[in-house]
Amino acid sequence: MTHRAQCAQLHARPALYGLKPSYGEAVTFLRGYDLATDGGALRGFTEWLVVRSGHRTSLAWPALALRTALAVPPDASFSAGALTEEQDRAAFDALFTLLDEFFAATQSPMALARMYSDYRALMED
Repeated sequence: MTHRAQCAQLHARPALYGLKPSYGEAVTFLRGYDLATDGGALRGFTEWLVVRSGHRTSLAWPALALRTALAVPPDASFSAGALTEEQDRAAFDALFTLLDEFFAATQSPMALARMYSDYRALMED
């Protein structure tokens, strides 16, 4: 099963993995999944999110994806500590939409290389 298919299944049936449809639980699972694949599952996801946003940042993918999901401006102060149930579910769904877009955009080695080139250019400005 591809990483894209695995993530789609996790999104569709989180209870199958012992999870609630919660952003925090999904992030915890995905971090473990990424570690289990020696960083291969989500390689480039942080950089892709940075390029997608068009803003330099040192945030890790969980914070970037959450800010994207909730449409938090890049320069705004934000704490993820107290999400409402609706925000948590929206962030959960948005995370998997972002992952699907990431897997689609970086399917080929050339597309992944182009994304890293764009990331480097953005970070060097």
